[in-house]
Amino acid sequence: MEGQIPVPEKKSRFPKWLVTVTPLSKYLAMTLFIVLPFLGFYLGIIYQTKQKQVMPTVVSKEESVVLNRCSKYGIDKNKNNLYDSYTVKKGDTLLSVAENQLHDVSRAGDIASINQDAYPGLSIKNPFIEVGYKLYLPPSFLKKVTFYGDKPNLLYSENGEITEILQNGMWRINLDNLNLNSLLRMDNNTLFIGKQKSEYKVGDCITAIAEPEAVNMLVVKPQ
Repeated sequence: MEGQIPVPEKKSRFPKWLVTVTPLSKYLAMTLFIVLPFLGFYLGIIYQTKQKQVMPTVVSKEESVVLNRCSKYGIDKNKNNLYDSYTVKKGDTLLSVAENQLHDVSRAGDIASINQDAYPGLSIKNPFIEVGYKLYLPPSFLKKVTFYGDKPNLLYSENGEITEILQNGMWRINLDNLNLNSLLRMDNNTLFIGKQKSEYKVGDCITAIAEPEAVNMLVVKPQ
């Protein structure tokens, strides 16, 4: 309109090439907002992968059992792993089982003692047994069942890896993957199965069997 004072055009504080949209500026924007974030994410994944390879693997107790050298660790009181067994048949008596299975009729009392927990009252004085009874039998190396009070000392085993053999007849074995150790005493009456005592060495996996109140191990054998 006539007489109107023209408003001067505002000048940008930035250079014209910086604020003007051009094909080049579009490519730059795409690089900054799309390509670079993906590149950063990719580099981050590579870094984390390398860190995992450097850091030691933490293995849970359950998983580490698979990684242990020995097939068995720890203390075992399971009768099925420590005693032979016999299922009573028609015509059997406690004395006949002792004679036929152990070739020693005098061991009938030991059979009764070992099985008192399953068949209370079983004894030489009360030798009645029924067909189907599962009787655990004392192994040949157990010459006589001993008692703690009125309870028979039932066998147990310690299982693990030999970590030290001492001059005083003591062996140290590792009972589990948490380095729980046990000292076992051997003497001239200890029966070594599978190989001679002198052939056992540090690193061997063993099963050592004894009675709870026994000072020395009764049997040592490889796993």
